[in-house]
Amino acid sequence: MIRVLINDILNCLVKFVEIIVPILILLILVKLFIKVPREVFRKTLHMVAIFVIIVIVHLSNRWEVAACVFGAISIIVYPIFLLIENRKWFGEFFIQRKSGEIKNSLLLLFGANTVLVSIFWGYLNLKYIVIVSVLMWGIGDAFAALIGKHFGKHHVHLPFADTKKTWEGSFSMMCSSLIMGSIVMANITELSIPTVLITTFVTSIVGAYTELISHNGDDTITV
Repeated sequence: MIRVLINDILNCLVKFVEIIVPILILLILVKLFIKVPREVFRKTLHMVAIFVIIVIVHLSNRWEVAACVFGAISIIVYPIFLLIENRKWFGEFFIQRKSGEIKNSLLLLFGANTVLVSIFWGYLNLKYIVIVSVLMWGIGDAFAALIGKHFGKHHVHLPFADTKKTWEGSFSMMCSSLIMGSIVMANITELSIPTVLITTFVTSIVGAYTELISHNGDDTITV
């Protein structure tokens, strides 16, 4: 049983590397030869991280494999980032806002998804929740940052909200996560369209408000 699990984990890791290496090479070429706005490139990296999660879930034949692969990648990548994070090129490529941000974000992201996989796929056998929740958060967060920073003019003054965040960014997060969640749920579940729309509508509102009251980048966990 353990040998089968190890083989499945290794197979998933190999397939993952075959997919992610060309993407990383493409990102490096884009960074070197194309002038992309810093925030746009930062959120592009963010979307690659979301893509990584979906790929791992898709490649895994059972929840234990996905959970172990998330852990294995963290164990491999974290020490590497620890060694090279003080290099100037590292901060420039990942557009790191403060020391340790990237490696800590990696642990938070993969840790959160290990919990998601274990609970919703492993315990409740609702694999689709892992996929939908990650996509709704990822797409919503990207739009909130891009729209909020470039077009946000009206700052939010709600209880516990981060006053640096704007209504424009929050509304764009709600709309984008609603659209993404509805499309994905309608295609990968057998739920009725009204149920899908009600579920994603409520979830997108709660997610957007949670993002508003999340400080110092902890929305990776809270949302």
